[in-house]
Formats: sequence, C-alpha cells, structure tokens
Amino acid sequence: MALTTTATVKTYAGISGSGADAQIDVIVSAVDRAIKAYLGRQIESAAVTAEIHDGNGLDDFLILAEWPVTAGSAVSISGTALTASDYEIDGSDGILFYKPGGTGFAAWPEGRRNISVTYTAGYASVPEDLALAAAKQAVYEVKLTSVLGSRLGDRSTITEDGGTAQYVIAGWITGVADVLDAYRSPRCR
Repeated sequence: MALTTTATVKTYAGISGSGADAQIDVIVSAVDRAIKAYLGRQIESAAVTAEIHDGNGLDDFLILAEWPVTAGSAVSISGTALTASDYEIDGSDGILFYKPGGTGFAAWPEGRRNISVTYTAGYASVPEDLALAAAKQAVYEVKLTSVLGSRLGDRSTITEDGGTAQYVIAGWITGVADVLDAYRSPRCR
C-alpha cells in the first residue's frame, strides 16, 4: 500500500491534466520508499514470521520490530511452543510480555536467539496524518521539478522585483518529520 497517490498529490498541488503523471509517479514512489526507510518498519498490515529475539533473564518484555500488532499467532522459547496464556501482547506499542502459566509476569529466559515470535502487524489503511505528510513531501518534491517550478537544487532565488525566495534544504519539509517521528521505529533513532 502506498502512503499517497499521484491523484492525491495532483489534487493537493492543484495540478490538472495528465501530462506530468509519469514524473509525479516517480516522485510518489521515491517519497514512499524514503519515508518507509526513515521509519525503519512496515506500515502495511503483514505477517511477521519467526522474528527472533534474545532472552536476557532480566526483562519480562520484548519489543517487537513491527507495530501495531493486530494478532499474535505463535511464540516459542528454545523451540518449545507457548500457549496463549503464557504471554500478553500490548498491540498498540508492539510489546510482548512473558506470563508463564498466565499468572504474573516473569523474565524471558536467558539465551541467544532463543525466542521466536510470529504475529501480524501494521495498519489496514494508512493513518491520515502519515498520508498527508507523504502527500506534502511529494508536492514539495514536485515543486522542485519542471512540473511546478524548476527549482531543483536551488536554496534561494532572487525574484524579479529584487526580493529573494528561500527553499527548504532539509530532507523533510516543515512538519513532515514531526509526523514521521511518531511512527518511526525506536531502533532507527
């Protein structure tokens, strides 16, 4: 699932017609890949099979690579399957707690690569704030090209009336990074 679409970007930028669609398609695809790389995790709902973790013998929780977790299907320690009552999932934050026998929390047994977790995580549809951030970034990228401005590589320009126009030179335009950081994997920070 793409974070935004060419149609959305064109609407947001006020572009009509289809003459620039191929160029906008490339930009939308590139922005989608860049955002997902920055986030360091998937957004789309998908199965995660046999994600491996180390038990440290101290903590009763594991932080899963993907979230929100929408279903947990299998957890095993050193090849021994746990029952559903042996663990608890905080789906919104992607945290897996160990509750052997379903009675109270306990530290995950110590071991290297000894815990395997299979689950489903991600969003059924792109959250609205993330979709808007992707559209804004794509519109900005479109404005840097000949489609809406030919400003590719400019930092500032002297206008006809003698004034100057400044352009964003950071990786993300104002406000986009704030939204992305809310969805970013803690391992990427």
